[in-house]
Amino acid sequence: MVKLPGYNSFVDNKGDMNGFLIEMYSDRYAFVASGKTVLRTGQTLTLGQGVMSNNRDRALKVLDGAELTVENGAIIDARTNVTMDTVFTYIDLNDTIVVNGELWLPENTPEDILTKMADKVTGDGSIVMGTTAKYIVTVDMGGESKAQFVDQGGTVNLAEEPVRDGYDFAGWYVKNGSSLEPFDLKTPVRQSMEITSKWVGINKWLTLIIIKEWTYGETAREPEAEPRFGETYYRYGDSPDGTFTDTVPSEAGTWYVKAYVDGTEEYTSLESASVSFRIKPKVYMEGGSIAISAVSNAETVKNLVINDGGRVLVKDRDYTVTTAENGNTVTVTVTFRGNYSGTAVREYQTAAEKPTEP
Repeated sequence: MVKLPGYNSFVDNKGDMNGFLIEMYSDRYAFVASGKTVLRTGQTLTLGQGVMSNNRDRALKVLDGAELTVENGAIIDARTNVTMDTVFTYIDLNDTIVVNGELWLPENTPEDILTKMADKVTGDGSIVMGTTAKYIVTVDMGGESKAQFVDQGGTVNLAEEPVRDGYDFAGWYVKNGSSLEPFDLKTPVRQSMEITSKWVGINKWLTLIIIKEWTYGETAREPEAEPRFGETYYRYGDSPDGTFTDTVPSEAGTWYVKAYVDGTEEYTSLESASVSFRIKPKVYMEGGSIAISAVSNAETVKNLVINDGGRVLVKDRDYTVTTAENGNTVTVTVTFRGNYSGTAVREYQTAAEKPTEP
């Protein structure tokens, strides 16, 4: 065997054959498509016994990873000098051949040979067996494409309700230019075509929603949930079965969150169960960020100011104040509530009463 790389020759005296690697054997030449190879309009590649000028045979081989395109108006003739028993002797397809022109095959080529060949053939041309033309119907089953060779006026062999794990079937469509149109399984085939199946992914949660609690005044924690498809967003509510909105709660208490994914033409929507979480009240600590104004008499108690950073707390909402007297000692107790918790105790002394004169 001798290989001639970068071969640039003539095919049946009709133009260049670019991209072929020629393998020369004692009894034949093999035209090998090893990359992007094109049989151009007007060219005929004749295969079979004794077709070369030196009476050697000519075969076609498409290597794995290569692609041979037969342009509209080009012909691969595997009929004139090939019998139905020797088709695979002269055609060796390890990868794709795009037939936009014609591929001639012997009449009565066995169905098993056609089926094997269909796994490697695509395009909008035709397969001519004897004098009978078959059209190439490429069917995309959702990630996997296979061709069928269909007689003119015949119908495509398609399941009414195909099954694909994790998807709902949404119908058959035929490609028309850049658009897709619904395809009726009873439609007679009049030309080569591309048919695609539409599927809607059945969405599900890959990880269920979780959220960590935080303390009042801290930055809100982000919930987390991972869907199979789409982008997740979250809504919040004050009860598990109530109304949920986009507003992130900021007040201390028990709250609920749900995760959502909007559905599209490609996948279904999702809504998670509600998950509870807490915003904990901020605990008063002596020397912490919550400052209480000085207490020295009843007037200062009356005008008490409690400040959390730049926020002034509101009496009877954020805290209550009680006093208790024991002799000339007054104990002031601040009890925090709502968004705050804990207590603070202050004391001051009242003036001693003078004894009553007799």
